[in-house]
Amino acid sequence: MKLKTFLTFLFAGAALTLCAFKTSDITVNGKNYFKVESDTLILHFNSEGGRVDRIFSKKSKKEFVDASFRGAFHQYIWNPPSGFDFYYRRPFSKTVHPGKDTITVEYRGHHQGGGLDMLIVTKKYTLRKGSSILDVEFDFEHMFEAMGKSIYGFHFHNGLTLSGSKTIRYILPAEKGIIDYAGGAEEGNETVTPSRGWMAALSKENDGFALSLPFPELKHFMLWGKHPPRTTVEWRLNPQAIANGSHFKYRAQLIFFKDLPAISGAGNGVTGALLHKKDAAPGNSVPVEIKLFAALPGQYDAELFCRENGKGKWIPVFRKKINSRRSDAVLSVSGTVSRKNAGLTELEAVIRRDGKEVARLNSAVTFGKADREGKIDVLEPKKGTEIKRGDLTCFTHHTPDPDAVPWGKPLKGGPLKILALTPNINQVGDLADRFGCN
Repeated sequence: MKLKTFLTFLFAGAALTLCAFKTSDITVNGKNYFKVESDTLILHFNSEGGRVDRIFSKKSKKEFVDASFRGAFHQYIWNPPSGFDFYYRRPFSKTVHPGKDTITVEYRGHHQGGGLDMLIVTKKYTLRKGSSILDVEFDFEHMFEAMGKSIYGFHFHNGLTLSGSKTIRYILPAEKGIIDYAGGAEEGNETVTPSRGWMAALSKENDGFALSLPFPELKHFMLWGKHPPRTTVEWRLNPQAIANGSHFKYRAQLIFFKDLPAISGAGNGVTGALLHKKDAAPGNSVPVEIKLFAALPGQYDAELFCRENGKGKWIPVFRKKINSRRSDAVLSVSGTVSRKNAGLTELEAVIRRDGKEVARLNSAVTFGKADREGKIDVLEPKKGTEIKRGDLTCFTHHTPDPDAVPWGKPLKGGPLKILALTPNINQVGDLADRFGCN
């Protein structure tokens, strides 16, 4: 018995040594949470909506969620009539999948009611040992019982911010170049149509988070809420047609970085900056540093290209390799770029890890004067479903019918006064697109 007891304690001690994560059920301010702690991050999960109400980085000592609203990673539908603001109230079931170097917390919910009876949502949050990364996978199942396809426009609300930081730079890629909101969304609402699937938030202490998303389904990024203190990061997808019994899957990755004074791009397990002078005289050489926060270890390859005046082919400038044996490493390589005549030189760095491209960084240098600004090329085609005329359930006040024929606008004698009794208020809006009414 004594030997058996000794072996039991021995194996229990070995299990605790191998486990890189601590989990517990806690109560904070009257709310119940499931707490997961790794060596880099602390997360509080809320079963209401299967969302995250707290993300704390042990390395930067920062909070990344404004929990006073609805936390992070709760989703709703922006196109059906009654499902706009419904998801975060619903209870989700929880399953934990522990591993030696990872832990996955899975939440699953059936959103019955609110016009969404046929949608089952599964969310999986994965943390990694030693890495400041949070991977989130979404699985939307349109139930077989629906007996036909439906069009869903998914919208992801996130109270992601840098709590306590009075100065936050929100950085987003657009076709006209990188947009840097140095003070956040001053009026509370900013919408950006991205040219790449990433965005970032940066504090004056040179830390923050970068968000990486699949680009083809991505419609908009939105900054929502007055700044300070509450500015949230949201994204909206193109409408997706899901057949009954089928799934639509999407993913997101958050990288919580340190020691980067700027952000020029982000991708799978890495974010980084192109650091250089923005202006130079023609004929001068400009030093360019490629600085990376590599959240995952591996053999990194940074190759810089340039293009003059937005025309012609990208010309290679330099290519250098760095071997990173640990997670959350700050890496750096440098070179120079120059041109003889005046104009704009665009820069793009292709970042590879273990031979596979994981990110691209973009910037530009003006030599003398330039008659144009830099841009960021769209690399992938968009995917989605067009909302067709006649499908009244797919229109909201956000999306008026583009094919509406205003045959009764204006009406002779003035607009009609209408009392509508309907479960679908958006159909009334579709009528208002076509004739004058109050």
